[in-house]
Amino acid sequence: MPLLLRYETGGFNALHRDLRGEVYFPLQLVIVLSRRKTEEKDADGFTGGEFLFADEPQRRPRDATKIAAGLGDAVLFCTRARPVRVAGIYGWQAVQHGAAKVNSGTRYALGIPYHDFT
Repeated sequence: MPLLLRYETGGFNALHRDLRGEVYFPLQLVIVLSRRKTEEKDADGFTGGEFLFADEPQRRPRDATKIAAGLGDAVLFCTRARPVRVAGIYGWQAVQHGAAKVNSGTRYALGIPYHDFT
């Protein structure tokens, strides 16, 4: 079931994993529905609110990868783990995702988690 996500100034989403229900799909999609403010003179748009991605366990908060997405941008990401290559073989690295604090404006996004909320 899709989710409409709204973050106003000061709002954020802490790093987490979405593992609801007995069966879940390993990917999740979020589409940004708001414009990013690109210059100080812009009246509309939001600042901050970047997507955050981090391996678990996270050594330091600043180790999270930030992706600044705006109107119409879609981000497809792993909900539980991502494949990583170590010493010539692949294994699974646990991951978390979230949203950085919105510094100004309002950020809307459509989240499509592909799993059951019941």
